[in-house]
Amino acid sequence: MVRVRLHLSLREALGEYVELGISGCIKAYELLEELRRLLNSATDTGSLVVVRNGVGLGKNDVVCKDDVVDVLPSISGG
Repeated sequence: MVRVRLHLSLREALGEYVELGISGCIKAYELLEELRRLLNSATDTGSLVVVRNGVGLGKNDVVCKDDVVDVLPSISGG
């Protein structure tokens, strides 16, 4: 299971944490797609980033079972 801590705007719908039944590993963008399915497509997951140990993951970075990650809004630099 991957344990995902959600940022505040998603907590209202799903609570602070969700656990995704993932065996093996998936890419970060696939994890966001799974969250979109849980939210019934109500949230634009393109504006979110998966963070592990304080580091934002790229869309092709891998998240594996037993990982704990945060899902936070993406911040554009300027």
